[in-house]
Amino acid sequence: MSKSLAFTLVLAFLMASCISMPLPVKAVFNTITVPDDYSTITAAIANANTGDVIFIRAGLYEGPINQTILIDKPLSIVGENAETTIIELYPAYELTWIITQPFYSYTNAITIETNDVKLSNLTIIIAPGGNIWANGDRIQITGNNITTGSTQTGLLINGSQCNITDNISRFGFINLQGSSNSLVQNYVYKVILEFADWNKICLNQITHLQFNSSNYNTVYGNNVDIKEATYNSIGVYNSAHNIFQSNQIKSGLFGVNLRLESGAKNNTFYHNAFVGEGYHVIIDEASNSNFWDDSNEGNFWENYNGTDSNGDGIGDTPYVINGANVDNYPLMEPYNVENDAVVLPPPEPFPTVLAAAALVAAAVGVCLIVYFKKRKH
Repeated sequence: MSKSLAFTLVLAFLMASCISMPLPVKAVFNTITVPDDYSTITAAIANANTGDVIFIRAGLYEGPINQTILIDKPLSIVGENAETTIIELYPAYELTWIITQPFYSYTNAITIETNDVKLSNLTIIIAPGGNIWANGDRIQITGNNITTGSTQTGLLINGSQCNITDNISRFGFINLQGSSNSLVQNYVYKVILEFADWNKICLNQITHLQFNSSNYNTVYGNNVDIKEATYNSIGVYNSAHNIFQSNQIKSGLFGVNLRLESGAKNNTFYHNAFVGEGYHVIIDEASNSNFWDDSNEGNFWENYNGTDSNGDGIGDTPYVINGANVDNYPLMEPYNVENDAVVLPPPEPFPTVLAAAALVAAAVGVCLIVYFKKRKH
């Protein structure tokens, strides 16, 4: 074998070795049952190993005053039935001093400080105050009934690729930070996105929706029904490139607040139904960087009084919000979402592992070409 060929093969081997990964080994996970194996949930968590399932039988599990739950290892905590598996927690009321000013707040009722945790099929009652704080990736919170002490408490998610689905929290909020998360089919008082990009907010029943510095999100098929006449149904602040599609937006004081000082730009609204007695949209006339149709179809506006002479379902005249904001293709009837094509957020960057694998494949290919050329000579 020539020196050049040997050098080429060694180089390819070293490149492959640098990024090679061991083959996955099938892990063995155990199921721990409460109260059969341990009488309390905290004891079950303390004795569980990574990846274990903690199955909680139906019943009332009432924590002592000031006791909270900490989950610091990847676990699945699954109730037997969401209606009859009840966890009741009473977080501590704490005093914090900032300079000479006292501040009182409740500690978190449940704290998740790791990736790959699942909470499912539980009724979680937090009284009188306190949050569920989840800090990690790939967290799943599904099929739970969550009752908090007020509209100022709820579920806080900080992570990526989390799935928050089919939860009921009529008086609490969901505060979402991070990227590539899904909020689907929840019944919740309020949803807040903060520094949250490339997320899907779909098919939820929401009283109020707020965006703070959040971009490239898809908001699809939600029913946003404000209860208080003095609030916005949707507030968009310092947020751009979000798509609001096929939502029913009932006006409180305003349906959508996109005032110039809010910093909202390049957001697109179409196939939505704007209903209610308040202002459907509040936006400054100087603000012309948001869009009210997809260049083919716009939104249904309950107070639109135009005609449709050709019967194509689109009004003959635009719906004018103000001088710089116009829906050019207003719908005569609310859009039928059954045949809707959902526009999803842009794809995430190409995965590093796949890029590395492609590099190795290319290097091996080069080596083979060199090898066969050498053989011909």
